[in-house]
Amino acid sequence: MTGVQTCALPISLNYHRIGTPQGSLLDWDLWSATEEDFASQVKALKQHFDVIGLEDLPQVFRTLGQRWSTKQRFVLITFDDGYRDNYDAAFPILREHSVSGTFFITTGFVGDRQIAWWDEIAWIIRSARADVVEVFLDGCSTRMRLPIDRPNRSEEHTSEVQSHSCISYAV
Repeated sequence: MTGVQTCALPISLNYHRIGTPQGSLLDWDLWSATEEDFASQVKALKQHFDVIGLEDLPQVFRTLGQRWSTKQRFVLITFDDGYRDNYDAAFPILREHSVSGTFFITTGFVGDRQIAWWDEIAWIIRSARADVVEVFLDGCSTRMRLPIDRPNRSEEHTSEVQSHSCISYAV
């Protein structure tokens, strides 16, 4: 049959933060897209996919194995951790394009001023006044010399520190 194929599984696109990291003392690696890029991505997804929500998955999976038109491709847009910019930046864009998104909220942080450990490490490294930070990685003490340009100092150091399973730190 021409123009007909069996259905593929839905694609899930995961975002963390929407906006620009410049000026933030938190982990820059979690910024998934600028607002402008995210708006362009959502527009393209809407044009080329059926954007579905979690509530649509049971129906999509019930029909797996049936033959669908090649134009039926499904995508979910999801957000991890529940950063404030998900609501302030991403939600209005989703609403503007009439597509749904699924937000996975880190409930332990709701109503609390606590931040995630990866953001705390980035904050410590970016805001440290010292040029040397002693980091305890997997039970071993490691001294790290930090670059002078504070706005960019965290990128390589944060990634190095976060790659270890047991972390404590002192400045």
